[in-house]
Amino acid sequence: MSAGTDLPTLFGRFSAVLREHADLEKVVASLSELCVALEADAARVPAELSPVPLIRELSRQFVEHFATEEADAYFGAIQAEDPSLSDLIANLRHEHEQMLGSTAVLAQLAAAPESWSQFAVSARLLVVQFARHERAESGLLNRLFRPRAPRAS
Repeated sequence: MSAGTDLPTLFGRFSAVLREHADLEKVVASLSELCVALEADAARVPAELSPVPLIRELSRQFVEHFATEEADAYFGAIQAEDPSLSDLIANLRHEHEQMLGSTAVLAQLAAAPESWSQFAVSARLLVVQFARHERAESGLLNRLFRPRAPRAS
């Protein structure tokens, strides 16, 4: 790891990203609730789960969160600290693009109530992808902070 003076800044960045994850997980949980509501009775979806504003909010949070993660201060710092993680970081960046693409498709489906059954199917896939992505990010951090075997002198 870097010198002690770098650690609080590095850990501070990770803490900020984790706070964003918590906010994002709330919106993704609402998306899951929306899927259940749509599958039960699309005509009785609660106003707080309205598809168009929910996807708009998810998209906004994805854009902001992914920009934070992809910045030099986060993924760049991880890569600088452990270049062997470069491929994992590249995969995470690619998944960001895929999820943003999925939200664009969901926005189109959300705008057309006759497409809400397809919306629910696609939204469930995004929820699963997001959960898998979050596990991969956790794995990245675990690899970064894993105890390293002492080097032979």
